[in-house]
Amino acid sequence: SFGLLIYHAALDEITESNHALLINLFWYLGPNFLLTMVSTLALPHWTSHFLTCAGLIGICCASTSEAQKNTDLVLWALRIAAVVNLVVDGFFLELPNVMMWDVCYRVLTAFIVQVIRHGYWTSPFIWWSMSFQLLVAYYLKTGQIILLAGLASIHYKKQMVRMTNTKKDGYSK
Repeated sequence: SFGLLIYHAALDEITESNHALLINLFWYLGPNFLLTMVSTLALPHWTSHFLTCAGLIGICCASTSEAQKNTDLVLWALRIAAVVNLVVDGFFLELPNVMMWDVCYRVLTAFIVQVIRHGYWTSPFIWWSMSFQLLVAYYLKTGQIILLAGLASIHYKKQMVRMTNTKKDGYSK
C-alpha cells in the first residue's frame, strides 16, 4: 500500500543518513530530553537554552549539496539566528521558544533544515511535500505523518537526483 511505501522510504532515508536521524531526534524528542535532563541532574534552568543553541548550530554546520555556496550561506544565517534566539529568549523560560512549539511544527522545521542541507529548496517536489506536511500539521496535528512524509520525500528526491545524474553520464559517453 501507499503508506507502506512511505514508511519504507522513510526508513531507508534514516539508515542512509546519520544526519537525518540526528536532526529528527533533536526536533522530535528535544523538549522531553531537555526537561528530563535538567530536572534529573539538577542543572540550572538555562542549560536547556545552551544545549538547544549548540544543537541548532551543530545541525546547521555542514551541507551535503552540490550548490554548496548558497546552501552554506543559508546555514550560516541559521547559525546566527540560533545565537540570536539564545540571547532573545533571555533564559527566563524553562525551555527555549523553539522547543515549546507543537511537535508538528518542530518536525516540519527538521524537514526544512534537511532540505536546506541537501540544497533541494528549489525543487517543486519538495514544495509539494512541504505543502502536504503543512496541511497535516494544521488539520490532523500528528507529527508521525509529517516525519514519515518528510523523510520519504527527501529519500525520493535523492533518488530523482541520482537518476538524473546517471542519465547525464550515460548521454555524455
